[in-house]
Amino acid sequence: MRVVVALLAAALITVSCKTITEEDSAHTPEVSVVPTGVTPIPARPTPSPGPTPSDEPPVTPPNEEFIPDNDNPVARMVAKVYFLECNGSVVPASDYSTEASVGCRIHLDVTPKDSAGKPTRAKGQLLWNYGGTPASYAGASDSDYTPTLTVLAPGELIAIASVDGVSSNTVQVHLK
Repeated sequence: MRVVVALLAAALITVSCKTITEEDSAHTPEVSVVPTGVTPIPARPTPSPGPTPSDEPPVTPPNEEFIPDNDNPVARMVAKVYFLECNGSVVPASDYSTEASVGCRIHLDVTPKDSAGKPTRAKGQLLWNYGGTPASYAGASDSDYTPTLTVLAPGELIAIASVDGVSSNTVQVHLK
């Protein structure tokens, strides 16, 4: 902005100044006013707008597990595909997916809930049971609330979690 103002001022001075002449002398000297020493001031870069929330990919789960402050007994378990990750990027709207391609990673999630449907803290150790085509996936954890499995080959993944004597719904994913 300062550069523009300085350049406009210099142009205005140059255009509005006229040559001064002496009419009563035999020799008419010309005097011109020319601005000197104008140093342009570099413009500050304008930051480009960042991505809007709708442009950003979904946030991956934090490394820390969510631990509710509810100590009521576990009444049911809700297991699901939390999201898919392919080529290092989260696949948008991939929660509850029933299909995954070879090379992708499946992020599962299970939440123990009390009789009111609120997340609760389990007393015992969580255990996942996997089935389907075991040679088609790898990386399965037995005791993590958010295990990640990598799809190695076509087949089926079946997963059920249990804790405190309560089993989750069955998560089934077709691996292609």
